[in-house]
Amino acid sequence: SAGSTFLEKCRSLASEMEFVLKQFRLFVAEGSINHGLLQFSSKPLSIRQIPSLVESKYVYSTQSLDYVQHLLFSDQSTLAHLGSGDAEYNSLYELLSKEPLRLDDCHDFQKEGIHYLESLGILKIESEGAISFRDKLQVRLLWDLYSNEVLSYWHLSEAEQHAIKELSQKELVHFGSSLFSECENDYFDYILNKSLFTNGPDIRNRYIHGTQLSGDPDDNEHRENYFILLKLLVLMLIKINDDFCIHANGGHPRR
Repeated sequence: SAGSTFLEKCRSLASEMEFVLKQFRLFVAEGSINHGLLQFSSKPLSIRQIPSLVESKYVYSTQSLDYVQHLLFSDQSTLAHLGSGDAEYNSLYELLSKEPLRLDDCHDFQKEGIHYLESLGILKIESEGAISFRDKLQVRLLWDLYSNEVLSYWHLSEAEQHAIKELSQKELVHFGSSLFSECENDYFDYILNKSLFTNGPDIRNRYIHGTQLSGDPDDNEHRENYFILLKLLVLMLIKINDDFCIHANGGHPRR
């Protein structure tokens, strides 16, 4: 209500956010929302346990890909500083995107990494020694995954999805299916509770369990926390809507 203090708004919003997620989890499991059934569940909700309506929603790196990405994209890689010109590049990916490279330009200790990438079909070496990307689209997706930690599979084009499937067959990527991606789960956990991060603001637990600061119910901290909770609620609803849209537009339903 218009007369609610920010303390009261935070308490209400923290509870309603959890109720929204419980309804979505039940809808994924049952195909409908039985509010009578929800009343029997009093267990605290884990953000990480919220499923998705679709399979293979997110793409993540495997441990095998970690080394590949290090060779391609890291400025600490043995392949980071190659090339015969005056230009300086911070990674093999940056170099091959802008100028040609030959196997003769590499030291012996660097050739091992080059041949490893070739064995995985990431690089190709011509008979005259010229080195290039075998599939530029795959490498661009690997760069995206390296930069952002996750890809949303059903928002990729058909060509990109095909490239991801090929990487999956090489066991360089794996799929996950949940409402939020792993890094989004980390973000929500950090803000809302201390299940993973002990130094987070713990906003959800403080208001749910009544351990927030005493004093003025309209002080700046409650006001700031209210807007943080409101932001998280909007993000949550966007993710739920996106899940419904992917499902409606042909994303593979969970079995």
